[in-house]
Amino acid sequence: MRSLFLIFGLVLSASAAASSDQLEPPKNPYLADSPWPMTHRNPYCQASTPWPGPRAEDFNDQLANAFLASAEAVAITLNLSPRNLDGDYSIWGSARKSLFKLDANNGRWSNTQSIRKPRASKKAISGAYTLLDRDGRFFVPSGRTILVYTESTPGRPQSRIHRLRDIGLPHELLQSDDEMIVGINLTYDGYLVVVTNHALLAVFSRDGKLKSSIRLARDEQVSNSIALDEDGGIYVVTHKKIYRVDWGRGDLAIKWMSEYPSSEQVLPGRLGLGSGTTPTLMGFGPQDKLVVIADGQKAMNIIAFWRDQIPENWQSPSGFSRRVAGVTPITFGKPGVNRAITEQSLLVSGYDAVAVNNDYGDIPSDERSNFWTILYSNRKEYAPYGIEKFRWSTKDRKIISVWANPELSVPNGVPAMSSATGLIYYVGQHQERWTVEAVDWETGALKFRHLLTDEIKFNSFYAGMEIGYSSDLMTGVIGGALRITVRPD
Repeated sequence: MRSLFLIFGLVLSASAAASSDQLEPPKNPYLADSPWPMTHRNPYCQASTPWPGPRAEDFNDQLANAFLASAEAVAITLNLSPRNLDGDYSIWGSARKSLFKLDANNGRWSNTQSIRKPRASKKAISGAYTLLDRDGRFFVPSGRTILVYTESTPGRPQSRIHRLRDIGLPHELLQSDDEMIVGINLTYDGYLVVVTNHALLAVFSRDGKLKSSIRLARDEQVSNSIALDEDGGIYVVTHKKIYRVDWGRGDLAIKWMSEYPSSEQVLPGRLGLGSGTTPTLMGFGPQDKLVVIADGQKAMNIIAFWRDQIPENWQSPSGFSRRVAGVTPITFGKPGVNRAITEQSLLVSGYDAVAVNNDYGDIPSDERSNFWTILYSNRKEYAPYGIEKFRWSTKDRKIISVWANPELSVPNGVPAMSSATGLIYYVGQHQERWTVEAVDWETGALKFRHLLTDEIKFNSFYAGMEIGYSSDLMTGVIGGALRITVRPD
């Protein structure tokens, strides 16, 4: 049997791996050149990768090893640095009160460095989305500030963490005392873009200079991150609308906006009103260019919007603006359901998109109740079931459901996908035990399931699965950070 793990690293560099996959959007040269430099992996926020994860035939409970590195719970994103000249790399994580580095070199898995943040955000979502740039700078929102860190020796997990600077939102731009940064991304010309919970969009240079800002609305909330493309398009979803804002020539301008079906009620498990998904982009170059979300209804739809020019004589689905390219109900294989909810962003590769079910039942949706529901979302009284894949048909120009598997459960984590193996990976649950599972991208069939335990420490609690060097799977969990490898022969 081939050993995919622990013996040798991947020979390909991150850039070579990316260029080999024709599904991969243009690479941002200002991001760290690693398998997973930012939340949702790339500026399109697709959470898919050309890097290989574990293959089904090489992965089973006898060979799998689960390593837990103790750290503060939960890093929603683990940001991987490039390999240094010695072949080593660091993994950065941001928790609510601290940030830390992990060592996954030479088969090790340990928490090597941590530092307390100067202030803890009142809401954990401010700091959930992070990124690492090509110069080794780690950017972490915290309230109204972007904290900027680096390490004393690039790619060496044991080296000290240094706080470089704070980048603050000017007070005169703020709408209220509770305004805070939610989402962050990096433009293809190297500028930081952030959005607040009250729909303020701002662009900074990476050394902290404010370049431009625009408030999209005064009565709309944002609870997700932002996507952007190589043409200067920035995509923001509020609880009422989706926006494209253009960045160019040092200024921001709204290019278009479109309403989508939503609700003024916070649904169980949701972190805010409206859509629970970060906008995700499909298509580049001469392809159909779309941005997709799941809407904010109790029985939600997947909706695609034209990113650029709307085709001539285009007729949108009935009741929707011309900006809408396609709408299809999400049912998770249960036609006629009156409730289908997700808090996890869509997983996209090419023109395919996958949604997972986060319907926890008829329960209270206040902040305290949500915490306990997510904490015990592997329990049978809460556990949601269902995964569904959709496709944008370029021939028919509509969204269709390709497959659905109503038997699988992804309680609260964000899945990842490897086009090299054709598998979706996620933290799931089976008979109330936490699991790491893989599903066939083309069919929706379960390909492997690694059983963990029912202990809270394995709860992913909104964190995203990631694929790292040497085909490792890794994710934040309540117990710190989880790494799945295969034991060599």
